[in-house]
Amino acid sequence: MSRLGYSLETLPKNAVVGTGSMRRKALLYHFRPDVKTVDIRGNIETRLSRLTDKTLDAILLSEVSLSRLGLRAIPYFVLPPKQFIPAPGQGVIALQTRTDDDAATHISRRASHPIQYLLSNAQLALLSAIGFDCSVPFGMHCEIENGEFFASLFRSSPNFSKMEFDSFKCDISDCLTECKMRGLEWLQTPL
Repeated sequence: MSRLGYSLETLPKNAVVGTGSMRRKALLYHFRPDVKTVDIRGNIETRLSRLTDKTLDAILLSEVSLSRLGLRAIPYFVLPPKQFIPAPGQGVIALQTRTDDDAATHISRRASHPIQYLLSNAQLALLSAIGFDCSVPFGMHCEIENGEFFASLFRSSPNFSKMEFDSFKCDISDCLTECKMRGLEWLQTPL
């Protein structure tokens, strides 16, 4: 999001962009090494005020946060998830019920989306194998295309001096095993 609706490509040279995410900082550095980043915290309104007072040229936010707050009229540009790879599990909503509550379990299962369930579990399999937390810049985007599972991966060293992008596809029935295997490979080959 920016004051003038900039895209990643049209941000002015040496623009100042606010984000609290190491992953977003690393990706921004990769695509626009001239751009400076500033840590920002707080709720969405607090972050948006940094645009209003003109201390930042842009801020990186999740699109869903803007939708939930009814702020989609403010100029923003959506960064493509295959390029600006999101965090694994970003936007996933999980429902948990008591094991003895059959009605709640039934409702939760009906609300579940089978494809999203598969994608979320694939992301969890890879993330569990790696063991990364939010201090390590890491991203994963996956989807089902033409009956196959497709994943784009990104990781960076904490100082952004080394970055790696990878992608793979496999049969849907093999995606959990493949994700776990990829995670173990990355765990054994740190940047």
